[in-house]
Amino acid sequence: MNRHTVLSCVLLLSVLSLFCYRTPERIPSGTWSYRLLLNGNEVGSAVMSNRREGNSYVSTSELQMKAGQVMNVSRQEVTESLDFRPQKLETHNKIIMAGAVQRIDTVAEFSGRTVKLTMGSDISTVTLDRDVVLDGNYFIDAMIKHGFKKNTKLEAYIYDPSIEIESPILLTSKVMGKKMITVNNETFPCIHIVDTIENIKSFDRYIDGNGVLVKAVLNMLNLTVELERK
Repeated sequence: MNRHTVLSCVLLLSVLSLFCYRTPERIPSGTWSYRLLLNGNEVGSAVMSNRREGNSYVSTSELQMKAGQVMNVSRQEVTESLDFRPQKLETHNKIIMAGAVQRIDTVAEFSGRTVKLTMGSDISTVTLDRDVVLDGNYFIDAMIKHGFKKNTKLEAYIYDPSIEIESPILLTSKVMGKKMITVNNETFPCIHIVDTIENIKSFDRYIDGNGVLVKAVLNMLNLTVELERK
């Protein structure tokens, strides 16, 4: 084998190594920025982060979206124990239009199945009929334990007062397989996951070998909402 052939083989192996599929081995930690698109048009941005804080995991997502003269700014923070028991769920929405600002704040604090729910100035207590998790790190940890094998399907009841105040809702997460995803002219070997919240909505997620979201797609009626990592 001549030198040119050897160099060609080395180059080919180097290129192929860039596209090797890896499966996440641990819960990701860090901060990531995204473009927000509506029907293919960029309308805003999002920032997501995940960290361990003492004996808790804290996951946050912040989103800004402009539609005409209306600006929507939302922030959600999920706090869960290291064994994924729910501790706190905060959602803060701000709608800005013609100089006027409307705020919608919701905080759910958990003590077992008892939830102290604060919505604006109203405080109430909800007793759930089953144990729940939050849409934080529970599912990715479970997927790691299953090795992200194709057709792996996980189900758990979550609590989200923006969907249902009194009752938990079922979230199903299924591994569809592997797929190459291109965002910002860069291609990533990803794992395709479909999340379904009962019969309300479903969306596609594509995560890289570190478990970090590369792209998410939600189709509703005639709208397609996408997040693409910057």
